[in-house]
Amino acid sequence: MPHLPEERAALYEFALLALSLAHGIDDHLSAFELESLSDRLYRHHPGWTQREVHDVVQDALHTYTAAPDRWERARQACVRLAQTLGPSGRQQALDDLLQIARADGLVLEAEKQFVAKIASFWHAAAPHLPEGWTLLHDLVYLNLALALGADEDLTAREMATIRQAVASGPLAPLDQESLSVVIRETLQFYTNHREGVTREAAANRLGNALAPEQRTTILASLIEVANADDRFLDTEEDFINGLVMAWDVDPGVLYDPPEGA
Repeated sequence: MPHLPEERAALYEFALLALSLAHGIDDHLSAFELESLSDRLYRHHPGWTQREVHDVVQDALHTYTAAPDRWERARQACVRLAQTLGPSGRQQALDDLLQIARADGLVLEAEKQFVAKIASFWHAAAPHLPEGWTLLHDLVYLNLALALGADEDLTAREMATIRQAVASGPLAPLDQESLSVVIRETLQFYTNHREGVTREAAANRLGNALAPEQRTTILASLIEVANADDRFLDTEEDFINGLVMAWDVDPGVLYDPPEGA
């Protein structure tokens, strides 16, 4: 079914705004940022195919790079979206912008201000990212996303396995109380922002910060978390295999039994 011109126009204008955020702040557009932009647009437009969304993003990217004044073009996109999006649509767009900014693992202060200015113009609340977010939060987030993402259920056994895996891993906190605080904060954040892009940002940050053997240790512990409910679902295997590829880890180290076993 053909899409209405105004539907494509709104998608196009948001893509322009997101490109201004992702590229304009630090003059760099990472593959993660571009992928997360397309991914979020696709998931929030169920009547569209991935190819259709990709084409809109590419058209917006062409317009953005060719614009003589990119910030003026971003301002125009902001005005046009204010005229077409309702209150909930504007709030969703702000949340999406912040998560796109986070896709490269770091939200710059200028990016926060960019989103805050749009929120002010739209008379909406700026989305909030918790202060003090660390690599340990990202690690706990990946564990929670794995355990909860497949079946929306977190058993006591899975939680105990997560605690043990993190406590004995390369980012182990100083004490159990500190770990409890991080788990509580991360679970709250996961509940409120459970879109997949945050998972990808966490994986990107960890992959850039950790040594190869540390990444391998974390992947092995994630397999234990996946098996904590005595099931290893296809979605869990896909989750872990995605990290194996992103972190450039030999899957044989994880899945092949040692000789003589």
